[in-house]
Amino acid sequence: MLIKMMLDHAHEGERPIVRSLLRHIIVGFGSGFGLGAAGYALILFAMRSNSIEIPFLFVVAACLQLAAIGGLIGAGVFMSRITQRDSERRRDPYKRAPELDQMLDPEKDRPAPRS
Repeated sequence: MLIKMMLDHAHEGERPIVRSLLRHIIVGFGSGFGLGAAGYALILFAMRSNSIEIPFLFVVAACLQLAAIGGLIGAGVFMSRITQRDSERRRDPYKRAPELDQMLDPEKDRPAPRS
């Protein structure tokens, strides 16, 4: 639902950015969940000789702990890529011409008269 809301309220130019952010978060969440499940399976495999009765909810909660961290790491990777793109543009600010809607019009953009 949150993903749908983000995509619905994004402008046309922002949609690829939102999709990429959501893709990074989902991949990070999934890989974190997989890593948590593999780690938990290794722990249970190491203690296979013990008779332990663990509720299924505890198993899912243990896997979800690393899933949330993986989602945050995915968002961090996305943000680092955005800042790298931005820093490349800052090195050569005259690399491309400004868009027409970004240019100032001296007739329209005068300061308001003081009274």
